[in-house]
Amino acid sequence: MLIKSIFLIAQHLTSDIVVWAICAGACLAFIINFVYRTIAGPFVRTLISYDHISEESAVTLDEIKMNKRILRFLLKDGSPLRAYVSVVGGELPSFTKGKRKVLDFSSARFYVEESKREKSKNAFGEPEKWYLLIVFIALAIGCAYGVSKIVPLFL
Repeated sequence: MLIKSIFLIAQHLTSDIVVWAICAGACLAFIINFVYRTIAGPFVRTLISYDHISEESAVTLDEIKMNKRILRFLLKDGSPLRAYVSVVGGELPSFTKGKRKVLDFSSARFYVEESKREKSKNAFGEPEKWYLLIVFIALAIGCAYGVSKIVPLFL
């Protein structure tokens, strides 16, 4: 009897943990997508709108007044944003400070290649609406709460 009770409690807790983990993952995905689109989106739209589409017309972050820490993180070599935005020379310039390699964003020049222009417009074409994030997170939490209450009824 004790083992059966422990098994039922564990089964109930496991289903709750799975449902809430899925909810947390969905919320995290919405937040990352929102931050990505609100920080990287204006940057890419600026590059496209002012025709920074070649190495000759490339600009630094300071020239377009977008030198944000999060944007610099999103622009590191190998990041997903670099699939849309190119840097003159192919890699970010760097220098050695002590024993550490430091990326030099003050001299890095960015542009959107002509071949990636349409792809970039589709990905970052219009500004993100902040209220959509709140609606999606509320829906995810509401669904998780509802499912966590309904699933134990079927077990």
